[in-house]
Amino acid sequence: MALAEVPPAEFESEDSDPLMLWTTRAACKGQAELFFPVFGERPQARARRENQARAICATCPSREPCLWYGRLHHEYGIWGGENEIGRVLAGYGLLAPIGTRHLSRGRGRLGSGEAGHQAS
Repeated sequence: MALAEVPPAEFESEDSDPLMLWTTRAACKGQAELFFPVFGERPQARARRENQARAICATCPSREPCLWYGRLHHEYGIWGGENEIGRVLAGYGLLAPIGTRHLSRGRGRLGSGEAGHQAS
């Protein structure tokens, strides 16, 4: 299933309930340890954990709204099968870009969520 190029309408409002309906259908419920890193996690362990999380996301009925939630709210961890590096590469910056500045060169400002603007 191809994901939309723009966020679903439910994410356009600043008044959106943070506990939207899609979260009740999420396949990841009760498995937070797969979607968010622990302090000091080694690269190989992170890759294994993220692959397990992405496998759950691949079959989740809430994948698309989850992906957009992660992008538009500058989240860390796996959201809709995408990690923070994937979000930066897609043009959605992080609020505290630790270790991702090199990914944004020529793509836009980190934290802005906008591609095409040069960093100052």
